[in-house]
Amino acid sequence: GRRLSFTAPSQTTPLKKVKKDDYLLSPHGTFKRNWDVMMLFVILYFALLTPYRICFSLPAEGTFLLLENTFMGFFLFDMLFSFNTIVYIEGGSVIMDRGKIACHYLRFWFWIDLLGSVPYEHVGELISKLSGGTNAVDVSNLSFLRIFRLLRLLRLFKLLKLESFMEHVEIHFNT
Repeated sequence: GRRLSFTAPSQTTPLKKVKKDDYLLSPHGTFKRNWDVMMLFVILYFALLTPYRICFSLPAEGTFLLLENTFMGFFLFDMLFSFNTIVYIEGGSVIMDRGKIACHYLRFWFWIDLLGSVPYEHVGELISKLSGGTNAVDVSNLSFLRIFRLLRLLRLFKLLKLESFMEHVEIHFNT
């Protein structure tokens, strides 16, 4: 079988072995690092394009629509990964129990991720279809959808979470 052991950057000894069926991600593992770098670019994409699209009432079309829908899927996978990533707490504590990891994630970051991952345009289209598509409920022009789309900018808070990762990358490339 595969042996899993994880080491925090400040530690030199491996942590206790994780049970075979408990495949948890190390926040400092290669996969998670690469994923976080990719998510950094996805967050920056939305941080730049969301205000522009809202300001000029421009929907994503064609390739941009496909790209943004794919990115929305990435955010859902990121949420799934967050429920399965070992958590290091200040003071040296490590959370390796999936239930405790979930509780830790649900306290704060889950809600930011959830609000930032709802496809508000699709919700508006669904409301329009359910109302028969009449002009009386033309949700594409309603200002409340613009406000909800701004909630995507909450993802910028994830950049704070990535700060320690970026410091680790900087140290790696400076040596």
